[in-house]
Amino acid sequence: MLQNRDVAIIVRRALPAFSAILVSIVLFSVAWTGEYFSHRQAVLYETDFPTSEIPQTPLSGFLADSGGFVANLDAEKSEEIIAGPDPRIEARLLSLFQEAERELFVNVYLLTAPSVVDALVSAKKRGVDVRVILEKDPYRLPGSNRAARDRLLSSGVSVFSSRDDFAYTHAKYVVADGKDYVFSTGNHTKSTFSKNREFFVFGHDPESAGFLRSVFESDFRGSPFVSPVPPRFYLAPADARRKILSFVRRAEKSVVVFAPSVSDSEFVSTLNSLADGGKTVRVCLPKDASERDLSVFSSKVSAIRSSRAQLHAKTVWVDGSEVMIGSANFTENSLDRNREIGAVFASEKAVRTYETTLFRDCKW
Repeated sequence: MLQNRDVAIIVRRALPAFSAILVSIVLFSVAWTGEYFSHRQAVLYETDFPTSEIPQTPLSGFLADSGGFVANLDAEKSEEIIAGPDPRIEARLLSLFQEAERELFVNVYLLTAPSVVDALVSAKKRGVDVRVILEKDPYRLPGSNRAARDRLLSSGVSVFSSRDDFAYTHAKYVVADGKDYVFSTGNHTKSTFSKNREFFVFGHDPESAGFLRSVFESDFRGSPFVSPVPPRFYLAPADARRKILSFVRRAEKSVVVFAPSVSDSEFVSTLNSLADGGKTVRVCLPKDASERDLSVFSSKVSAIRSSRAQLHAKTVWVDGSEVMIGSANFTENSLDRNREIGAVFASEKAVRTYETTLFRDCKW
């Protein structure tokens, strides 16, 4: 039987070996942690956003611990971007409506396409929970949604006519069965499908769909949206101004703006400052843009008119690698007072689609 003296000798002899093992474990942990955070810093973007806006758990397709935009890292598998006009847009949209089994939530500024209204009514008849948010008073188009709203209501579809605390409900998105979604620069109109330059994003991702669904439910109830906005998305009026400007300001080489309206003073000033600082800044406005529209930019900004009059896309392309697509015009109203939604994409396929479309319309 071991005596106390023998135990003390054994412990004393074993202590150096135990200490060495412990030190090895600590050094390994430190090295792994340093490598991990070095990698994180390499892929995350700098931001000045308050951390209270940042989700506390990672979401599929993007990194959730950055307050600035983080592009979808798996976009080619879960999302497809189609540049309009393209007959596939209307076909894909109607197919989504026809395949919905449980619920179909639609938020759109203008709804005048008979095919879309018919598809929503048919979904309701199948027993799908169909809800629609429409702008009640579209700018310069009063009453344009009335026919669609009356038809939907008479068919039992729940329709909410925008919130009073927004200047306009200008977001354009669809969520089906909590997993499939569409968001776009375009409305659901014949002109959108057949004439306008637009970008539509068709996606399958429960995390992104869940965010859009939660925004819809909040707006449908007329209650404030208090949940965190995923890093790659912007949501006006919650965080669109800060996120969009942060996205533009982090450009290292170039910024391209392809949009129908660029008038917000801070946004314009940011573009001018980047150009004056040596960055390549290009702006492409509609074919019918006025000299006044172009005159707000400094001489170092290459601002031109598109070959297309029906330019309705709202996009920013940074450093040739990331594209922001959404419903917001670059105006004070859109950034600060409207309901708007958009996101950033970095997949090769998304960038290629955008680049091809851009240079077809804009000849710098």
